[in-house]
Amino acid sequence: LSFIVLNLYGFSAYAICTAALFGSETVREAYSHRYGAPPLVFASDVFFAANGLVCAAASAWQAANYARGPEPLDSLTVAAPGVIFVTLTLLCALGAVTTLSLVLLLGMFKSAMSFSKYIPQVRLNAARRSTAGFEVSQALLDFGGSAVCVVQVCVLAADAGSLAVVFSNTPKLVLALVSLGFTATLLTQHYVLFATSPGGGRAMVM
Repeated sequence: LSFIVLNLYGFSAYAICTAALFGSETVREAYSHRYGAPPLVFASDVFFAANGLVCAAASAWQAANYARGPEPLDSLTVAAPGVIFVTLTLLCALGAVTTLSLVLLLGMFKSAMSFSKYIPQVRLNAARRSTAGFEVSQALLDFGGSAVCVVQVCVLAADAGSLAVVFSNTPKLVLALVSLGFTATLLTQHYVLFATSPGGGRAMVM
């Protein structure tokens, strides 16, 4: 349940961030003024964020309406990100932070949510020395998508002949690196460290 809630918060923030960086002339001009070049955000980035938000919302609806186990929902997991989200919005409304800063902070907020949602699974696998019950297909897809994002950024930087391109969409880059690192850890646990334990990669093949 905590994973579902954090995913919903994260994709809500990321959808706002990518939509603003892609479609808002005010935000794009402010970004260009601050960093010397417009943000490198594509329609595919907006689609990814929107698709993720829809899927996260669907998962949350299913968790709320379908029968499930007795797993409790940590109130801190629900409250803390919501408080941060509202606080950032209020600070922007009061003029304490600029709209651009808010947009970029929302992108970093998504990365923080991704960081938080992966940790429990990594710790659980390590504590049990097993990946039983772990859905490896999702980790494989996340790893592949993150790797493609990093490669895309590197190719664009090489084509432009400038390392500055690498940081022209910082939220996307940070998110890709966080996801890449954690999914690599989970896949290592599944296929290497705990491969022969129940649910491990080799145990499933045998």
